[in-house]
Amino acid sequence: MIGWAPGEAGMRPPEASGARVLARLDSSQLGRHALAERPRGVPLAALWIAVVAAEALALRPVLWDREAPVQGIEVVFTLVGGSFAACGLVAWRRRPESRSGMLMTATGCLFFVSPLLGQLGGELASTVRVLAVDLWIFPFVALILTLLTSGRLRSRLDRLLVASYALPLGLGQVLWMMFDPDDGHLLLAWPDADVAHVIDRGQRGTLVCASIATVVVVVARWWRTSAPRRRALLPSLGGAFGLLCFAALLANDLVSGTRSQTMLWLAACSLVTVPLVFLAGLLRSRLARSGLTELILRLGSTRGADLEAPLRRALGDPGLVLAFEGAPAAGGDRTVAPVEHDGRRVAALVYDASLDDDPELVEAVTTAAAIALENCETRERLPDAVELAACFVASEALANVAKYSRASHATVRLWRADSLAAIEIADDGVGGADESRGSGLRGLADRIEALDGRLRVSSPPGAGTTITAELPCGS
Repeated sequence: MIGWAPGEAGMRPPEASGARVLARLDSSQLGRHALAERPRGVPLAALWIAVVAAEALALRPVLWDREAPVQGIEVVFTLVGGSFAACGLVAWRRRPESRSGMLMTATGCLFFVSPLLGQLGGELASTVRVLAVDLWIFPFVALILTLLTSGRLRSRLDRLLVASYALPLGLGQVLWMMFDPDDGHLLLAWPDADVAHVIDRGQRGTLVCASIATVVVVVARWWRTSAPRRRALLPSLGGAFGLLCFAALLANDLVSGTRSQTMLWLAACSLVTVPLVFLAGLLRSRLARSGLTELILRLGSTRGADLEAPLRRALGDPGLVLAFEGAPAAGGDRTVAPVEHDGRRVAALVYDASLDDDPELVEAVTTAAAIALENCETRERLPDAVELAACFVASEALANVAKYSRASHATVRLWRADSLAAIEIADDGVGGADESRGSGLRGLADRIEALDGRLRVSSPPGAGTTITAELPCGS
């Protein structure tokens, strides 16, 4: 059963019982996102409501006003915008210190501009609509160029590429509207179809060049980088494919003088590859974390440097190194995570820095390595079923620490006294864990109860969380 003790410190391992510290995780291992202030619940909920409302209003002609003329391509852009905004909010919540979620959300919201303003009518709405219809390109290009730099334009080349779209979509758009006599907008000053046509062709040519340059940069980065970084860059590769489709569309317009509806639909639909690949990455991450208990069991019979192979498979980093001494300092494209037990550093994981996008997985694998190294030194903690349950509790509890606690430190302890084994995971986070609000703690309790054990939870608000699993294991 679950022992709920909001006002108690929970059961602490007595020193005389030989309690061992399997892992002590500090802020560097918990991931910067565990320490960063997550977006507060109310603003985030308000953003979700705003996105859903904008999507519904943009689709109003389809959902409610069946007599109004509907442009199918605008419906596609609206749905694509909804997918970007939803995935962006998920990414923003998951990694608040990264700007990638904000860029993805902004891209999605800008897709709503054209269908919303198209329902208003009037010269002012028409003017703003024409000026803003392609503004989604700016956060979109910034996003696919900066997935490895947390959404920040750090290189001069990246800033130049994003700025290159301002000429055709900013100055070029305004000049075209000043001469184009066909659209009813407020900027028409000198109606001249021939001049407008020349400006339009210049816009399209500049956009083709900017798009191709962006595609070349993204593909070159993907080609030159490591396997973990290639996985992280897959959404960028999907975005580059979308830009390539738009470049082909614009080039066809320049050559033939007419817009191919087939190519327009292909270009619009190709954009959805970015949020789809992003969601696939989240799914892969969750599936990888779900197999950590099996990883820990496999590591239990592995020694020394032989640990590297299963750890590499778990993180998907063929270049991972388990360093026992002389580990390099973190920096560049590598991150160093210390592996500790009994309060001392026994090794370090050196892995590709792009994996920091999934800190929960890194933290759990680091703990698995600590447990394996502990087993190499002393092999007592235990019937297989008890060992499996203890590993399950540790991996699930540490994942919750990283996602919800905002902790700066966490400690895993394991001890045995006669016929009782216990594992404790404690953090210094915000506390307030409640098994009645979700299935996480209930699932842990079910696993422990199946072995006639007991799960204790102490989580007073503002005072951290301590989870202790007590398991009978024979004399």
